[in-house]
Amino acid sequence: MRIGIDARVLDRGITGTGRYLMNLLCEIPKIDTENEYFLFTNSNLNKYEKFYKIIDVKNKFLPSKIFSVLWPHLVLPFKLKKHKIDIYFTPNIILPLFTNKKISYIPVLHDIIPLLHKTFYPFSYRTYLKMLLPVTFKKADLVITVSSHSKKDIVKYFNLPESKVDIVYANAQEKFKPISLSDEQKKELIKQYNLPKKYVLYVGAIDYRKNISCIIKTAERLKEKNVDMAFVLIGKCFYSDKSIFNEIEEKKEYIRYINFMDDNHLPLIYNMAFCFLFPSYYEGFGIPPLEAMQSAIPTITSNNSSLPEVVGDGGILVDADDYISIADEIEKLYYSPDVYNSYKVRALEASKKYSAQKSTKKLVEIFNNIKKGK
Repeated sequence: MRIGIDARVLDRGITGTGRYLMNLLCEIPKIDTENEYFLFTNSNLNKYEKFYKIIDVKNKFLPSKIFSVLWPHLVLPFKLKKHKIDIYFTPNIILPLFTNKKISYIPVLHDIIPLLHKTFYPFSYRTYLKMLLPVTFKKADLVITVSSHSKKDIVKYFNLPESKVDIVYANAQEKFKPISLSDEQKKELIKQYNLPKKYVLYVGAIDYRKNISCIIKTAERLKEKNVDMAFVLIGKCFYSDKSIFNEIEEKKEYIRYINFMDDNHLPLIYNMAFCFLFPSYYEGFGIPPLEAMQSAIPTITSNNSSLPEVVGDGGILVDADDYISIADEIEKLYYSPDVYNSYKVRALEASKKYSAQKSTKKLVEIFNNIKKGK
């Protein structure tokens, strides 16, 4: 079969959706030697060329934001026909308004946070989803999501049969693992990224939903209690109001922000961290906590949405807004080596539930089975 994958999400800074696709793309060549794969992309994806056929979809005439909205409906149908695609798989949620009955369509819907928590997303985007998601569900042969919690949300909100939605878990890449760094390596990374010697790490988007203000309050609380611990935040900023950076700048003595990092360095930065903090208000899955656990780092995260499902008993679950309790948990880890080491062991063990290999095998099975029922 000829399977087309919408890889345009990799054109942007890597967020959860991009990392989800990237992990699958890395594993598919190891698992599927029967089907042909085509990547529709605007960017140069040389590292995938050995296995995937790259379909360039660059546009020279329209602004990229406008073209990205129009592309699935006005351009994609012709591309699918031209390249004789049997299955179209997209992590970008929306399917074309004009579909071909000979083609199977499988979109990925990570979550419905914009519809459940309206304050986190603009009105225009929420309206766009409300208009097009029902059309997508009608045209899709199967909808994939990334956790049991997200499946329940989707089925309930859109009144879909459970058989219409399947789960292909998100996962962390194998490079996130326990790594022993030499003193020289640590010194180089500390110098390159201006890192503190001991820090609590956060990795993810810098936006309202991720509850960055709670991290700042936790850092202040530990400072007041004279716990010698800094905080490092890594991720792309999505705040329209930049005042939060003024706040971070005022506290740069013990809070550092890094907007870009070499992806190969990120596993090392995890391993150098004292622990990981992820107080998000809502997640369809939550890849960063899994990356931390897979690196055997004590992990503290919110007790909401899919996060208890992902973290299980491998981490410390807290109320997202209870920065006092979060600070207390970090203090316990700081002063009790036995507690600290037990959470390192628990984190690594719990992370084994998810793997790129398991998820990709499930996806390839879906591809192979969906044409049989066509």
